[in-house]
Amino acid sequence: MKNEQAYFCVVRPQDPKNDKTDTPPIDPRAQALLNKYADVFPDELPKDLPPERAVDHRIDLLPDSAPVSKPTYKMSLAEMDELRRQLDDLLNRGFIRPSSSPYGSPVLFVKKKD
Repeated sequence: MKNEQAYFCVVRPQDPKNDKTDTPPIDPRAQALLNKYADVFPDELPKDLPPERAVDHRIDLLPDSAPVSKPTYKMSLAEMDELRRQLDDLLNRGFIRPSSSPYGSPVLFVKKKD
Protein backbone atom coordinates (compact mmCIF):
# COMPACT_ATOMS: atom_id res chain seq x y z
CA MET A 1 0.00 0.00 0.00
CA LYS A 2 2.92 2.41 0.48
CA ASN A 3 3.48 2.80 -3.26
CA GLU A 4 -0.16 3.51 -4.08
CA GLN A 5 -1.32 6.96 -5.15
CA ALA A 6 -4.79 8.40 -4.85
CA TYR A 7 -6.26 11.44 -6.57
CA PHE A 8 -9.36 13.39 -5.67
CA CYS A 9 -11.11 15.74 -8.06
CA VAL A 10 -14.40 17.58 -7.90
CA VAL A 11 -15.88 18.91 -11.13
CA ARG A 12 -18.87 21.16 -11.02
CA PRO A 13 -20.41 23.73 -13.34
CA GLN A 14 -19.24 27.28 -12.88
CA ASP A 15 -21.86 29.66 -11.52
CA PRO A 16 -21.15 33.17 -12.87
CA LYS A 17 -23.20 34.71 -10.05
CA ASN A 18 -20.86 33.24 -7.43
CA ASP A 19 -17.61 33.67 -9.37
CA LYS A 20 -15.24 35.43 -6.97
CA THR A 21 -12.37 35.69 -9.49
CA ASP A 22 -13.58 39.00 -10.93
CA THR A 23 -11.29 41.90 -10.26
CA PRO A 24 -12.80 44.44 -7.88
CA PRO A 25 -13.61 47.82 -9.43
CA ILE A 26 -10.70 50.23 -9.72
CA ASP A 27 -10.83 53.36 -7.58
CA PRO A 28 -11.93 56.23 -9.89
CA ARG A 29 -8.85 58.27 -8.88
CA ALA A 30 -6.56 55.40 -9.88
CA GLN A 31 -8.48 54.92 -13.13
CA ALA A 32 -8.08 58.64 -13.89
CA LEU A 33 -4.30 58.30 -13.44
CA LEU A 34 -4.20 55.20 -15.64
CA ASN A 35 -6.12 57.07 -18.33
CA LYS A 36 -3.94 60.17 -18.02
CA TYR A 37 -0.72 58.16 -18.40
CA ALA A 38 -2.00 55.45 -20.74
CA ASP A 39 0.92 56.13 -23.09
CA VAL A 40 3.40 54.64 -20.58
CA PHE A 41 1.47 51.37 -20.21
CA PRO A 42 1.96 49.48 -23.50
CA ASP A 43 -0.48 46.79 -24.58
CA GLU A 44 2.49 44.59 -25.51
CA LEU A 45 6.05 44.43 -24.29
CA PRO A 46 8.57 45.93 -26.71
CA LYS A 47 10.52 43.48 -28.88
CA ASP A 48 13.93 44.79 -27.76
CA LEU A 49 15.66 45.61 -24.50
CA PRO A 50 15.46 49.22 -23.34
CA PRO A 51 18.42 51.47 -24.19
CA GLU A 52 21.39 51.48 -21.84
CA ARG A 53 21.12 54.20 -19.18
CA ALA A 54 23.73 56.25 -17.34
CA VAL A 55 22.63 54.73 -14.03
CA ASP A 56 22.90 51.00 -13.38
CA HIS A 57 20.87 49.75 -10.43
CA ARG A 58 21.88 46.84 -8.25
CA ILE A 59 20.83 45.24 -5.00
CA ASP A 60 23.55 44.95 -2.38
CA LEU A 61 23.11 41.97 -0.07
CA LEU A 62 23.94 41.90 3.59
CA PRO A 63 27.00 39.79 4.46
CA ASP A 64 26.13 36.15 5.21
CA SER A 65 22.54 36.65 4.07
CA ALA A 66 20.70 33.67 2.64
CA PRO A 67 17.86 33.65 0.11
CA VAL A 68 14.35 33.11 1.41
CA SER A 69 13.16 29.65 0.47
CA LYS A 70 9.46 29.19 -0.21
CA PRO A 71 7.65 26.47 -2.14
CA THR A 72 6.26 27.39 -5.54
CA TYR A 73 2.56 28.04 -6.02
CA LYS A 74 0.62 25.07 -7.35
CA MET A 75 -0.42 25.47 -10.99
CA SER A 76 -2.90 23.74 -13.23
CA LEU A 77 -1.68 22.16 -16.46
CA ALA A 78 -3.08 25.13 -18.40
CA GLU A 79 -1.21 27.58 -16.15
CA MET A 80 2.01 25.59 -16.49
CA ASP A 81 1.64 25.58 -20.29
CA GLU A 82 1.06 29.35 -20.27
CA LEU A 83 4.09 29.88 -18.01
CA ARG A 84 6.26 27.83 -20.37
CA ARG A 85 4.93 29.77 -23.38
CA GLN A 86 5.64 33.15 -21.77
CA LEU A 87 9.09 32.11 -20.52
CA ASP A 88 10.01 30.79 -23.98
CA ASP A 89 8.87 34.08 -25.52
CA LEU A 90 10.89 36.16 -23.02
CA LEU A 91 13.95 33.92 -23.52
CA ASN A 92 13.70 34.20 -27.32
CA ARG A 93 13.40 37.98 -27.10
CA GLY A 94 16.44 38.19 -24.83
CA PHE A 95 14.54 39.75 -21.91
CA ILE A 96 15.52 36.92 -19.57
CA ARG A 97 18.25 34.30 -19.54
CA PRO A 98 18.78 30.96 -17.80
CA SER A 99 20.09 31.34 -14.27
CA SER A 100 21.21 29.17 -11.39
CA SER A 101 20.69 31.97 -8.86
CA PRO A 102 19.03 30.93 -5.60
CA TYR A 103 16.91 34.10 -5.82
CA GLY A 104 13.72 34.28 -7.82
CA SER A 105 10.16 35.52 -7.91
CA PRO A 106 7.01 33.48 -7.49
CA VAL A 107 4.61 33.25 -10.42
CA LEU A 108 0.96 33.91 -9.73
CA PHE A 109 -1.67 34.02 -12.46
CA VAL A 110 -4.53 36.48 -12.07
CA LYS A 111 -7.65 36.19 -14.20
CA LYS A 112 -8.03 39.22 -16.45
CA LYS A 113 -11.19 40.67 -17.95
CA ASP A 114 -11.28 40.36 -21.74
